[in-house]
Amino acid sequence: MNDFTPPAAQMQPAVRHHLDQVPESLRGKEQWVAWRYQVRNDKPTKIPFDAKSGREASSTDPRTWSSLAEVVHALGEDATLSGPGFVFAKDDGFCGVDLDRAIDPTSGALKPWAERIVRDLDSYCEVSPSGTGVKIFLRATKPGKRCRTSIEEGEIEIYDQARYFTVTGRRWQGTPAEVEDRQE
Repeated sequence: MNDFTPPAAQMQPAVRHHLDQVPESLRGKEQWVAWRYQVRNDKPTKIPFDAKSGREASSTDPRTWSSLAEVVHALGEDATLSGPGFVFAKDDGFCGVDLDRAIDPTSGALKPWAERIVRDLDSYCEVSPSGTGVKIFLRATKPGKRCRTSIEEGEIEIYDQARYFTVTGRRWQGTPAEVEDRQE
């Protein structure tokens, strides 16, 4: 069986979207996909889907991307879809920083290493579908080629093209409501 449904405790944050909190600079782009959980290589993963065709989307093929409104419509029509995702495209000026295992499951607070990154980047930041990570959206170009690093406490990924981030709209309290220019 290819479909994966995580335990209810893990799935609950993924179904609560607050898309009205997503910055207009992202909402207005035609760089949206839907996504759903599936198992690939014995691991649950989030697969992007084209909101118009219902087929798998590609983070490198703009023909498979849609407006956020089209994705929201598809989510209402297809209960197997889990949520919206934003695609980072070459030359769109957006960059994303994904901090896995950044939230302490007991206290609900950011872990100190993640808190420093969120504070330093000071841009729109939201809780990931798992409820244990955060995603930070910036106006920037990723420096260098490396995209991922693991540290003892978690994992950090940075992308500015050919990837998508799941989006919940669950903005981290105290962070800006807009995507800020943070190239420096």
